[in-house]
Amino acid sequence: MPFFVKTTMIYRGTLFMGVMSAIKYSEDFKIFFERLQARGKHTTLIQIALMRKMILIAHSLYNSWQRWSSSRNSQTRCVNFE
Repeated sequence: MPFFVKTTMIYRGTLFMGVMSAIKYSEDFKIFFERLQARGKHTTLIQIALMRKMILIAHSLYNSWQRWSSSRNSQTRCVNFE
């Protein structure tokens, strides 16, 4: 098996476990999951969409030096490190 296939499988497995945890414990991801499920999307497709969403959130937080805040009432979703 080529090297890039093995690393892709490792990353996908790691993200899959993160997605399962996010669906269970994060209200934001749970709402997104249920919304796609109501539209009739397949569970695997929803999980891949959530993986992409997690990567985009992590990348934007890294670039802006901010920390994730899951409070639904706040104007911004992120809190500065300072």
